[in-house]
Amino acid sequence: MDKLTISSGIHGYVYDEQYKQYLDFTSGGIFEAPFGIQDPGILEVLAGVRPYAMYGAHYDTSQALRLTAMLKELTGMESVALFSTGSEAAEAYWRANRVYTGKPNIWGGMSDPDKVGEAPGNPDAMHGVTLGSLIMAGRMGWPGMDPAGAFQGRFAQDPDSTSCAIWEPYHAPSAQFHKIDPTINRLKTLMDMYPNIPHCSDEVQGGMGRTGKLFGYQWYDGLKPKFVLLGKMLGGGLPLSALCGPKEILEDELVIENAHLHSTHSGNPLMAAVGCHVIERIQKEFLVERSLELGQMLESCLNDIKQRHHCGRGLLAGIEFEGPVMARKVVEACRCRGLLVVDTGRKWVKIGPQLNITSDQVFDGCKILKAAIEEVENEIEAQRDTGKESGGGGGDLQAAGVRDVPEDGKPQGTEDEGQTG
Repeated sequence: MDKLTISSGIHGYVYDEQYKQYLDFTSGGIFEAPFGIQDPGILEVLAGVRPYAMYGAHYDTSQALRLTAMLKELTGMESVALFSTGSEAAEAYWRANRVYTGKPNIWGGMSDPDKVGEAPGNPDAMHGVTLGSLIMAGRMGWPGMDPAGAFQGRFAQDPDSTSCAIWEPYHAPSAQFHKIDPTINRLKTLMDMYPNIPHCSDEVQGGMGRTGKLFGYQWYDGLKPKFVLLGKMLGGGLPLSALCGPKEILEDELVIENAHLHSTHSGNPLMAAVGCHVIERIQKEFLVERSLELGQMLESCLNDIKQRHHCGRGLLAGIEFEGPVMARKVVEACRCRGLLVVDTGRKWVKIGPQLNITSDQVFDGCKILKAAIEEVENEIEAQRDTGKESGGGGGDLQAAGVRDVPEDGKPQGTEDEGQTG
């Protein structure tokens, strides 16, 4: 399947270079555009800001100051550091706590909820694709280290050398929320046992109303992190992220001097102005509440599919197939029918429409999705009847352009968050 070239979009739809229309159930790719890819409100904000470059480590802008004040109020956190990407913010979180405590390690690498308790541990988190963010997720090591090596440890491992902990409110590729027992209860226990090891909820993908609550962690009673990461939707589809946390740590003199809580485009006036607009609009248009309401409609629309699926908490759903090949075929069938969904490169297809999508669009998209699933099921059944099916979870892996992987595994080199299909 060739990569789609998008030329424009409006009101929940995008258009390719041949002007074919697609209903976008990906919010611009992977949940980064809360109002669609060419939202008139965001374009108006951009037109009203005189663009200029200003190195955020040395200067403030009025837009950045306003955004940090809004983020403090929104999150209840005392301090905010602005960045361009979620990976930057995630690494900054680790850096800040390493400098503050003098301890190198981080707890991370939450498991697929279906594999909790399996030995050995199966880290399956996503905090970005830079080296540091991959290490903290347990996906990469360093020379001489195993993937969960000297810096990244399983939760509760070696607390005396651990500076902080990080987790996501749900399993990124499947959109499945974590189990209360044992996972969430264990996090709460660790917070009580080790109060000097702060926890961070990575809300880059799940925050800003995606799950029907302002932040995904709010679905878990009594779970309160000391830090929050924001990104994707915060920038309205443009590069903006934030690390929010306690002043005691983020504004500590050693942290300011040595943790480098800034990047080239921190506080860029264009991005900051859009971030302010996104927060204001989510609040004024009650889009968190709308996400919850439409999420219930989404769940109702998907109730009659036989595939296991995770939905009902906001405009978010993950659908599980026999394997990555069948999932990819469903992505392709949706695209041919004019619907874009997220290809995770694994056995799940994920959807996350923009927050201001209409109820009719939710219904229409689910109708297309179900027709695409039925088409692929019929195709696979016909292959089985004729003996042409090659296996591998719904087809021949190599023929489909997917590297050989375990049935429920992840093709090497494919992002867990997904690719737009």
